[in-house]
Amino acid sequence: MENTEEQQKDETLFKPYTYQQVQGLKDWMFENMVTQINRKEEEIPMVINSNGIVLSGVLIGVREYFGLLLNTSAPTELSDKVASKEDIELNFKQGIAADYFHMKNASFVQSSGMFPKEGLLWRGKISEVNGFSSVKFEQRLEPLSSALLDQES
Repeated sequence: MENTEEQQKDETLFKPYTYQQVQGLKDWMFENMVTQINRKEEEIPMVINSNGIVLSGVLIGVREYFGLLLNTSAPTELSDKVASKEDIELNFKQGIAADYFHMKNASFVQSSGMFPKEGLLWRGKISEVNGFSSVKFEQRLEPLSSALLDQES
């Protein structure tokens, strides 16, 4: 029995991917969200899972990220290492592919709480994002277990 062209096409479509084949693929939905944020200069609270690391913060556009990066760092640290505002603007006008996402007030979510508490600027690869949700965790001042015990009393 010969495989028809149609059967071969179906086998190709439903063939399972190996880990190596999936590695580096971008989530089209997250990539589109980042592209829209870059264009419209909006921000969205976000929790992101990237290879087992959970980040909570605010997803921002590339312009705002570099603006904050250049304004918050000491001039001697970044002036020569990061592109100028003019270079960033020129690249943005030419069209930057959304390969990276940018966050402000980002914190690592751990069982013991958020670190750092004040948040930081974060730049990550879209292809390394395993999952996301458009919410933001808030730092608890007391452990969850004691908060639950107080409610029972």
